[in-house]
Amino acid sequence: VCIGIKALLDLIEVARQAEDKSRVGRFISQLEEVAGMI
Repeated sequence: VCIGIKALLDLIEVARQAEDKSRVGRFISQLEEVAGMI
């Protein structure tokens, strides 16, 4: 997957806002969405 640094930092920020239990799942789902747009 090739995404920009800004996009990756945005994804990390979104994941940080999620609860501990769902943080990894949220990050992965957001990453899949961004990767699908490329």
